[in-house]
Amino acid sequence: MLRFLISLILIFTLNTAVFAEEEETTKVNFLYINGANNNTPNMEKWFYDGIFKAHPKMKKAMDNSPFVREKFLKNGKREIKDVPMTFFWGDKTLEDLQTVTDELNVTSLFSPFLAQIVRSFFAHCMHDAIWVQKDHNMQLIVRELHNEIKKIHENGEQVVLFGYSAGSFVTYGYLFYKLPVLSHDQLANKLGLSADEHKIITTKKIKPTCIDALTTSGLAIYTTSGELISNPSFEDFKKAYSEIDKYTDDACIPENTVLGSVNYASPLVLFYSDLRDPMLEINSFNKDFFIYMKNNDMFWLTVNFADDPLGYPVVTNLNSEEIEKRHNIQFNKNGRGFYYDKSNVKSPATFLGAHTSYWNCAKKFSKAVADAYQEGYRCFYND
Repeated sequence: MLRFLISLILIFTLNTAVFAEEEETTKVNFLYINGANNNTPNMEKWFYDGIFKAHPKMKKAMDNSPFVREKFLKNGKREIKDVPMTFFWGDKTLEDLQTVTDELNVTSLFSPFLAQIVRSFFAHCMHDAIWVQKDHNMQLIVRELHNEIKKIHENGEQVVLFGYSAGSFVTYGYLFYKLPVLSHDQLANKLGLSADEHKIITTKKIKPTCIDALTTSGLAIYTTSGELISNPSFEDFKKAYSEIDKYTDDACIPENTVLGSVNYASPLVLFYSDLRDPMLEINSFNKDFFIYMKNNDMFWLTVNFADDPLGYPVVTNLNSEEIEKRHNIQFNKNGRGFYYDKSNVKSPATFLGAHTSYWNCAKKFSKAVADAYQEGYRCFYND
């Protein structure tokens, strides 16, 4: 009888240990976002086929890297899911693109043939990238993407965003508007509050919040010149401030949900080159954006094939100390987030096909991403 009881206790203990180990493993989604010119059924199929072909190789490359397993997967505490997630926004541009096509049909009646060919080529190639940059269009996409991220959070899972080509605009826009980078103490400096408004915010300390929570609550207005200003109506400001935590919970990325982003085939710098202009007010929010990522263990990777004509390197890779000195900022020493650009891997495809070769050459691309994670971490922390 004693042996029987001991056996039961051992079985129970082992099962409990296994259950506890399973409970500690967090599922990580790789969420792939499409780029420009995916607004026809054939191109939409091309996107989905490419992702489902490439993801198993991406997972394998990450799983097979000892460094990635240790730092990113936390020695088994995180597990990349077998099935990729996708977020498709290409169909949203179709109606607007049809307007452009109709106008081109009109100009074809009097325009020289070669000029019309070039005009049509650039219109169709650049249309979606320009469309998604416009704030009202970006906000439409960001809101839908946020609904997907909230579902991931509700499932107790985490996510890494993969932005292909103009999809990198979406990853940037989403993190810029949705990361809770603004602390209670920063609001007075960011919004230029009046004495009465400043008095209001001293009565109650709020959670760290994001730009979208400030604007959707009515606490602030985001201007076309890239500035945040407090609501001109003091009564509306006071009401919004009393409810801001509720808006933060709904509008901002839940803590420890988005682990990082991988932008590839990315022309982000070409379209957002002004983000490094210190004369723009928006630059101060970018600084908060990158400080938050570093302090909260998030990574920002840019991986382009060297011969991709639309893959633009982001910046010179600097370590954390160099960034602190250059931009006069102070990082949290405990945070292990980092940013890194790897654009030195040649595509097996020709120069003309390099931009669309990432999924066809998935093994090489996936290894480049795993290598970028390791190189970026070590570069940033001089390990």
